[in-house]
Amino acid sequence: MLLVAATGCQMAPVDTALPPDDAAQPDPADGATGELPELSIGDANLAAGAGRASMQFGVRLAPPSASAVTVQYESQDGTAKAGLDYAAASGTLTFDAGATAETIEVALLTTAEDQEPKTFTVTLSNPSGARLSGAAATATATINAQDDGTVATEPVTDDPQPPQPPQLSALAVGGGGTLYPAFAAGTLHYALTCDSLPTLTVAAETGRSATRITLLRADSADNVVSATGSLSGATVEEAGGDHDLAIEVSDGTGSTTYVVHCLPASFPTISTTTTSQVKDGLLLVTPTYGGYSDRVTFMAVLDNNGVPRFHRQLTTSLSSDNQFWAMDFKHHGGGRFSVARRAQYNLDDSPFGNWKMELLNERMEVTATVTTVSPLSHTDGHDFHIAPNGDYVMLAYYDDEPRDFSMHGGSTTEVVADSVIQRRSASGGALPFMWNTWNHRDVLQWGNDCKVGMFLPGLFQGPPAYAHLNAVQLLADGDFVASSRGCAQVLRIDGSTGAVEWKLGGTAPPANSTTEFLELIEHSDPDVIEEF
Repeated sequence: MLLVAATGCQMAPVDTALPPDDAAQPDPADGATGELPELSIGDANLAAGAGRASMQFGVRLAPPSASAVTVQYESQDGTAKAGLDYAAASGTLTFDAGATAETIEVALLTTAEDQEPKTFTVTLSNPSGARLSGAAATATATINAQDDGTVATEPVTDDPQPPQPPQLSALAVGGGGTLYPAFAAGTLHYALTCDSLPTLTVAAETGRSATRITLLRADSADNVVSATGSLSGATVEEAGGDHDLAIEVSDGTGSTTYVVHCLPASFPTISTTTTSQVKDGLLLVTPTYGGYSDRVTFMAVLDNNGVPRFHRQLTTSLSSDNQFWAMDFKHHGGGRFSVARRAQYNLDDSPFGNWKMELLNERMEVTATVTTVSPLSHTDGHDFHIAPNGDYVMLAYYDDEPRDFSMHGGSTTEVVADSVIQRRSASGGALPFMWNTWNHRDVLQWGNDCKVGMFLPGLFQGPPAYAHLNAVQLLADGDFVASSRGCAQVLRIDGSTGAVEWKLGGTAPPANSTTEFLELIEHSDPDVIEEF
């Protein structure tokens, strides 16, 4: 899935706890601890000799990861010098799924004539799928001289590499669509369109005869077990589009679980484009397709391969559905999630509402429904946050008052929709903050940047949304950063006074304004690629 100007999606942390679609299955090891696994590197010592020898650094990953982990390394001079005492080393170290130990090898060039110990360091950096262990991310190598000139070939070694848990060498599921992504031993999650097919056939191989393969079912009495390292022709009944298939591989060294997520035919096709900048994590999205009378909406949690680790269909293509749209599926920490839902469109309703924020627990069960409170009546679903003290931060539209746009090409009683940020208590009683775009029209430059009818004029027979705030971020100090799609600018707003501290884009505010004006300036070098 290539996301461009995406609305209502969020990258979730790797430790997000998500339920499977049917029977509970174990999550990968790197998601069970609440944080990424940790990388560390140990010091090394070696006595120099008359010939070549290698300094070996043990690199550890704890706990093991269910997916491949990479980390870059580079040697740096101390009293030992690259090219004279040792061969400079740099590169990328890869831990396959389930691996916990790897070795970095650095060739020594020093001879026995050296009398004083010399040192250099090797530093880990830029991990992917793991985090560095603070000071343990740098190791010191000590080259000791030999009195007798003999070659020392036994470094002080780390603990021996523990045995690795078994993996599948092949996996095939027949009777449904095409399994994706293509099978790889280190990839533990796959997707398959199963629809309402009554039977799927599973075949799996390990290449190790003493390995046990178990096709896990919701009722353990229905498990299919092979103790020969090969499972062929196992059938699964009633594998409809909301079931998962789990295959466990185990022996005396441990176990590895592979999951095939069955999808209904109505789930949209997902493809992924990956670059070197993609981080491990889970993407929360609400894929939607169809028109206003036959809209189909899901909420889903995708991994980097586009596999839905979780999915739930929210609407069908029937126009009688009472829930018509969803967006802004989000993780708030502490096992709390939310998704914005709105009823089927009604021409008598606000053109952008009414939305309701459904609060979800870690099982994706609805625990509460939240809307804005008086004096607002129309809740906007573009963005929603839960403050550290439990307050709700919401976007809304205020279209009950006519506005004087006569100086900007409109009438003195123009019917428009103000954009509003409302911070309300969880109980709904207190209203600590409300900010209206109309009260800051001098800073946002109505007439220059935000013209009546400029954005969605007459859409759905409703009023124009001249500002159309569609994203807000709550900062640690209580301030807000909000984007105005209708005015093409970003604002930082004081969370206590409502003053606009700075604006990015658009026209500069009046000379007497206290708002700082930020501009985007092209880099002087045309070959520099800039992103915003």
